[in-house]
Amino acid sequence: MRDKQTPCFGMESHIILAFINTTIECRRKRRKCVRVVPGQSCLRCQKMDKVCPCKEDNVIEPDNELNYLKQQVSELNQAIQKMEHELKTLGTKSPLYIKNNAMTLPRSAIDNLLYNWKVKINNGCFTIETGIKSIGDLLSQQPSLRYLSPLGNYATRLPDGSSALIHFKLQDHGGLFSLAGKIIPKLSTKKRSDEHKLLLGHVMFSSRRLIDKLVDIYFNCHNIYFGWLYEPSFRKRYSQLKEPLDDLICASLCCYVCATPCDHLDFNAYQRRDMCDYFYLKAKEKLLDQFDDPDKRLENVIAINMLFSYMHMTLKLIEYDAYMTIATQICYDLQSEYEAAKAQTGIDYALFARHFTQMFCVRLTLDCIANKPRSRMPSPMPKMDTFPCEPKETGEYLQVLKWLNEVYSNPVMDKLEEQVHLVFLGSTCTLSFDTIFKLDQFLTDFRKTIPKELQLCDDFFNEAKCRQALDQSKDSVAIFAFLHFILLIDTIYVMILQPVPTNDENDILLQQIQQIALERSSQMSRLMLYGMRRLCQLKSTSRCQVVMISAMIILYLIDLLVLQCSSTVEAVVIEGQQRLQECLVVINTIRGVRREDTLPQLLDVKRDIRDFIHSRKVDIDYYDRFPDPWCALLHDISHCFL
Repeated sequence: MRDKQTPCFGMESHIILAFINTTIECRRKRRKCVRVVPGQSCLRCQKMDKVCPCKEDNVIEPDNELNYLKQQVSELNQAIQKMEHELKTLGTKSPLYIKNNAMTLPRSAIDNLLYNWKVKINNGCFTIETGIKSIGDLLSQQPSLRYLSPLGNYATRLPDGSSALIHFKLQDHGGLFSLAGKIIPKLSTKKRSDEHKLLLGHVMFSSRRLIDKLVDIYFNCHNIYFGWLYEPSFRKRYSQLKEPLDDLICASLCCYVCATPCDHLDFNAYQRRDMCDYFYLKAKEKLLDQFDDPDKRLENVIAINMLFSYMHMTLKLIEYDAYMTIATQICYDLQSEYEAAKAQTGIDYALFARHFTQMFCVRLTLDCIANKPRSRMPSPMPKMDTFPCEPKETGEYLQVLKWLNEVYSNPVMDKLEEQVHLVFLGSTCTLSFDTIFKLDQFLTDFRKTIPKELQLCDDFFNEAKCRQALDQSKDSVAIFAFLHFILLIDTIYVMILQPVPTNDENDILLQQIQQIALERSSQMSRLMLYGMRRLCQLKSTSRCQVVMISAMIILYLIDLLVLQCSSTVEAVVIEGQQRLQECLVVINTIRGVRREDTLPQLLDVKRDIRDFIHSRKVDIDYYDRFPDPWCALLHDISHCFL
């Protein structure tokens, strides 16, 4: 048996040895050459019908192998030095480096790091072992982490795969609007008698005197903010109506006024609710009659925007989502027609531009409630112009809205808001290290874009300075711009409150990110509440629109606080609960909800939304019996987190 195996063993040994010798020679030449027997052509080249590039005169003698390896090591050292020089050059050009030289590593630290590096050659490949296994090994060298991305400051957009990614996630139920969206479809309210409401309302609410009063309240208190209607043309049209409530705009206006907080509306909560129901049914009846009339498209969009306050108050948001889908399509059609006709002036276009902006803002809120992907912001947004006869405040408010359109249309902000939307839905969002490290600078740069006459404070991260500026300001529009920007900052930092643990040494970095997010979000929440109180103090001089502004902003703040209260970090929860309790007091005051306005039998019923969150089964059909169903649901949801 041994004699028969010997030749085979000998042949096998010969082939292997020849293959090894030849492969080593090819590696020296950086060639992918496979020669089984020395002197023969490369098998790979034969297969591809090419001439073998290996030449006998290039074979390195065994005595020269050491010199050849030394030459390769020298070339590798030169490449490393060149790379370090390029990184240092780019790092010193960075705006962050210029502002703070302490952000670079000390030379001694770099020397210590390089001293521990090991270079190995294995199978012709170079391996560099730095000893750096995680980000924690670098934290001991430099507390600031910005130097880790010397190239990041040249990016004009969020880097795609250019740095490590961090994932963030709070609770599955998401924020306030997302949670409400999970509850509202479960409502099993009894069908109300629309015919009875119309008959009763016609007797009680169809008087010309009442409608005249509601129209006056709208133009004196509400139209100043968005300027949804052009008063001269509306007044002219209104004076010619025999039955005002047969007009869609007029019926929607009356419904809007009764559903929106205002000190000049002398009715209790249940009376306002009955009036809202009646005016809504009249508006809905007219809207269904003319929704497909091409000449009534702009009128339909205006009416749908005006009905939002009522639909929101009565929790009819799923139904309203269908209306908003119609309004969105109409707006895109009108925009195409205006652009094609190059007719972007006049009263109709000015009103269209304002309602287009309003429609998109509401659309984003409905995306959370309806659990839909975030709608993409149209680019460009229609230009909003003012009318000569409009109040000065209207032009100032529109100026703020123009600035907000510019902010949110920025590519970086658009991507950030896309991740924010995921957190609001209860999903996981993802940001890069570079993006997180540059957030403060990024937001500071956006602060500089606020119109100069509306800039309230030059340092939004200095709480004491912001409070002082709020105390000294009597400009409700400047405070309005301030609150919107603070809301934006708060939204972004709430998004990164809860990093997803990685169970390695990088958790040190995640803890630092979480601590910064907690400090920033808590600071912004305090400033928003302080600013809204200051805004309400100006109510006597700035008319009722400040109440409407506060009511809108505080709902978004509560949305953020619900997310904070969903955190697994006790400090975050405690801070969020304190602010949430303050918000509930403010929202009751703003919306005019009093305990005596609620039926006693409703006050005795205790509803625990936790049952719904955990089991998805809860009977909540009683909310429609409240004068303000949204406020009642808001309180029940909020108490789950207190």
